[in-house]
Amino acid sequence: FINNHKYNEFTVFYKINTELNEELKGLNVETIRCRVKKPYGIYQKMCKNTYIENIPDVYSATIVLNDENEKYERETAFKCYGCLGLVHGLYMYKPNSFNDYIACPNYNRYKSLNSTVLCDGTQVRIKICTKQMDEINRLGVMKDLYKKNKEEINDELNKYELYYNIKEIYNRIHTDF
Repeated sequence: FINNHKYNEFTVFYKINTELNEELKGLNVETIRCRVKKPYGIYQKMCKNTYIENIPDVYSATIVLNDENEKYERETAFKCYGCLGLVHGLYMYKPNSFNDYIACPNYNRYKSLNSTVLCDGTQVRIKICTKQMDEINRLGVMKDLYKKNKEEINDELNKYELYYNIKEIYNRIHTDF
């Protein structure tokens, strides 16, 4: 499986990259990132009584659209849905594999359109999002807090550091006697 997996990885991602770049030229694509699930992740899924053929995200591609010129969030959402339509026009999609996290984001603000398509008989999980959504998806909820309040957070961290230093000195003094 591993040898076939490595060969298949190269051919699937090469095909997806070239075909998607050609098809999505007009959508101002920022980047297309491809990923293969690590063997341990596949093993964990298989331990849950799942066959390798039923794991939808062994191969995954993330399409990040540029959203710098868009004023409103709905414009970027329309762009994502348009991209999904082009992807589904290019590849056969697997029924019941579509998740719309733009209309209904997760509690941690994860936003993306997820769908599983078949590329030469191989399942590939496609995730479509904008640059701003991708930053939040990768960096999490703390991204905004850290960006906005960088100085405040550093001050708080310094206070905690000072507190633990004082506590350590206090403990040393009281344990020495």
